[in-house]
Amino acid sequence: MPPTTTASSGQQPGKSGRKKGRRARLIVLVLVLALVGAVAYGGYWSVSTVRASFPQTKGSISLKGLSGPVDVKRDGYGIPQIYASSDEDLFMAQGYVQAQDRFYEMDVRRHMTSGRLSEMFGKGQVDNDAFLRTLGWDRVAKEEYDTKLSAATKKYLQAYAAGVNAYLQGKSGKEISLEYAALGFTNDYKPEKWTPVDSVSWLKAMAWDLRGNMQDEIDRALMTSRLGPKQIADLYPQYPYSRNQTIVQEGQYSELTQSFEQNGGSSGSGTSGTGTSGTGTSGTSGTGTSTSGTTGTTASSSSSTSGSASSALQSQLTGLYNVLDDVPTAVGVNGQGIGSNSWVVAGSHTITGKPLLANDPHLSASLPSVWYQMGLHCRTVSSKCQYDVTGYTFAGMPGVIIGHNAKIAWGMTNSGVDVTDLYLEKLSGDGYLYDGKVKPFTTREETIKVAGGASKKIVVRETNNGPLLSDRDDELVKVGKKATVDNAAPDRGDGYGVALRWTALDPGTSMDAVFAMDKASDWSDFRQAATLFDVPSQNLVYADSENIGYTLPGRIPIRSKGDDGSLPAPGWDSKYTWTGKYIKQDELPYEYNPERGYIVTANQAVIDKDKYPYTLTTDWGYGTRSQRITDLIEQKIKGGGKISTDDMRQMQLDNSSEIAKLLVPKLLKIDIADKDVREAQELLEGWDYTQDADSAAAAYFNSVWRNILKLAFGNKLPKELRVKGQCLWVDPVSTTGPADETDKVRECGQRDADQAQPDGGDRWFEVVRNLMDDQNSDWWKTPAGVGDRPAASNRDELFERAMIDARWELTAKLGKDIDTWSWGRLHRLFLKNQTLGTEGPGFLKYMLNRGPWKLSGGEATVNATGWNAAGGYGVVWVPSMRMVVNLGDLDKSKWINLTGASGHAYSAHYTDQTDKWVKGELLDWAFSDAAVDKSTNDTLVLKP
Repeated sequence: MPPTTTASSGQQPGKSGRKKGRRARLIVLVLVLALVGAVAYGGYWSVSTVRASFPQTKGSISLKGLSGPVDVKRDGYGIPQIYASSDEDLFMAQGYVQAQDRFYEMDVRRHMTSGRLSEMFGKGQVDNDAFLRTLGWDRVAKEEYDTKLSAATKKYLQAYAAGVNAYLQGKSGKEISLEYAALGFTNDYKPEKWTPVDSVSWLKAMAWDLRGNMQDEIDRALMTSRLGPKQIADLYPQYPYSRNQTIVQEGQYSELTQSFEQNGGSSGSGTSGTGTSGTGTSGTSGTGTSTSGTTGTTASSSSSTSGSASSALQSQLTGLYNVLDDVPTAVGVNGQGIGSNSWVVAGSHTITGKPLLANDPHLSASLPSVWYQMGLHCRTVSSKCQYDVTGYTFAGMPGVIIGHNAKIAWGMTNSGVDVTDLYLEKLSGDGYLYDGKVKPFTTREETIKVAGGASKKIVVRETNNGPLLSDRDDELVKVGKKATVDNAAPDRGDGYGVALRWTALDPGTSMDAVFAMDKASDWSDFRQAATLFDVPSQNLVYADSENIGYTLPGRIPIRSKGDDGSLPAPGWDSKYTWTGKYIKQDELPYEYNPERGYIVTANQAVIDKDKYPYTLTTDWGYGTRSQRITDLIEQKIKGGGKISTDDMRQMQLDNSSEIAKLLVPKLLKIDIADKDVREAQELLEGWDYTQDADSAAAAYFNSVWRNILKLAFGNKLPKELRVKGQCLWVDPVSTTGPADETDKVRECGQRDADQAQPDGGDRWFEVVRNLMDDQNSDWWKTPAGVGDRPAASNRDELFERAMIDARWELTAKLGKDIDTWSWGRLHRLFLKNQTLGTEGPGFLKYMLNRGPWKLSGGEATVNATGWNAAGGYGVVWVPSMRMVVNLGDLDKSKWINLTGASGHAYSAHYTDQTDKWVKGELLDWAFSDAAVDKSTNDTLVLKP
């Protein structure tokens, strides 16, 4: 395992935003015991076993199905560049090479997307499989392949599958990957042939993790058990359009905008804005004594449950959350506020006189990395062989997702547009209520095969809004049957269910888009390719040698008037059913060569809501990172400087804390009596607000911030959002005013530490900013704590209490001597094998996992190494890769991956890029034939 390392202040590590912390439960006890037994008998984990699956990288291999020889040139990091003379040979070789390095990862992915994990890992995965079968990703992928994709795309998918299968042919499990040797002890599982649909399904999994505001929708509904509409609105403030710039400012949406403004800014597509709708008593807050009245609206402003029905909905949504949280992640965050940075600077502002484009998507820290670097080159680009592209791919899918070809470069960040809605459904016998009539369910039966056990059959039910997710949790059904309702909602009947409407459950053409982008030669080609990118909707940043651009693709629904998608909607009312219309591609925002000379995307609002007629979402990121990047670019431009490739890299590593800039001046004015706490307070004097791994000030400030959030907000949230095991005495939900101390009930948090609220992201920056001038807000009031921890009745008293609590928290974690404190000691990255490395005995984790590394950066910084303030300081998501493309000389572009090219645990390329990633370094990125040849260490020739 690599030694613990610390990034220097000049070269900070990765960034990212929030992430899904609960890993896939992919190992059963019998597997653990078998492995222990295997080691006890000795000899099995020999050097030959470990190395049996290492790929051949030199010499030649015959591959049936090739039309000509293919060269695979790997550099010193094992990154392959493939050279072929036909498209089919190119993608067949891609399949073969990815399988060499990553087949076990590919195999697990396809079992996840098809709801077949139980076939590999046994009965512990049945519930996950049942949920994934209910979503039906593989069914949609098959329909997509059969009916939507172009003939050329199908041909490439078939060639890729043939390459994977050529690699598998004749190999035993242990010759494919070490993990199969482990699985061989517990069942007779053997990898089956790869299919084109296996590749297409992966896009569905990616779309699921990038699905938008579904988690916010659940959380807002759960909050209604303890908070009123005004309080919830406080916690979901409006996007700060006047302070944090949107992506599109000068875009070519003018005709649409003019029409919108001529109509007085009204839209028939729903209303924009963040918050909640409904009525009810807002209630009062206090630490451990949160009270609220009857909550009124939960499903919608016109039809709702209340009383016990409200309680039932809380339980339903909690159950749904638990089901969602157990589902294995694809790219790693399950919609939890995923973040990324991508920006492009025009040649007028660069040293080379040509554009520079940077990208670093923020995803789960996975081992191996979700990305696989490679180049796909036609020896001569022609109609027979059309590709000359390099970048980041997904193992299991042909083509390049992010990167550049000989003419253009592109990057992606998640747009966050709202393409999912939850519907509360009134169930009745074999059907559901819709506009006063009972409609029959659409049903199908699924059989889940289980390794080492009996198969299980499930029935999937769907309404006109989509699959009933609530069927996958028995508790949801029981609670729904007990629910009572008021006159505004349908009678109870057999209870309520929760259905999902999601654009990715309709077949689309995103796979076509990948190949179209890979061979696009100019802005027109790129825009046309983007129109094929149905889901997930991404911010696409573009550059060629003379131009820069941005476009928002995606299948984005136009909702009924009055429905903004921010809360679960009443499925029984047709007014809330999707209209069946989607925003036209030529009406989606885009920009091309804006006068300012740069475009920044970092999950902020795409466009000002007052300048655009359609609701894209009510839950943008709040623009903290994007505005900091903008400020860094502007500082360089206004200072008369020109931006270099290394300047772009340094911007990616910026550690500045925007919330510290707001709070530290206030914290320093507080008169602290305790000399030990005052000693910690003095760390903040003269601090430049950068979160370097070796900074004691950053450690103390982030602890203060965590405690501010806990005292002001966390202790007032319902148990469903609080950290699991955190218990408080609170007023009963049924009370309409403060309860006597003897009436209080003990409630314990239910959410995993890295998923709980308040998570400390830039939504919470905005919440606190909006309350700063209201020093006597109820949010600042909190009772006395353990020992002599004082109560707080205003902002500064709560800040003082947070500074005290932070001092003693860090004393416990890091020691009393503040000279030994550092942010990196708290903020550590562990890389875990995503299956067998997440559970099981220590020896197995030791074999498969790596780390820790001490990281700089933090939540909602440009170098956004994410952590969850409710749960602790550990890194929960990262910049999964970083790249800077130099359009003036593509061979001077730079890139890095989080781990390495190989998925084999003891390969030299398992984590050989991680130390450089931590330090903020980038590798040379060879593209031209001469540069690739110069960097080549090993050459493998694939022969017909």
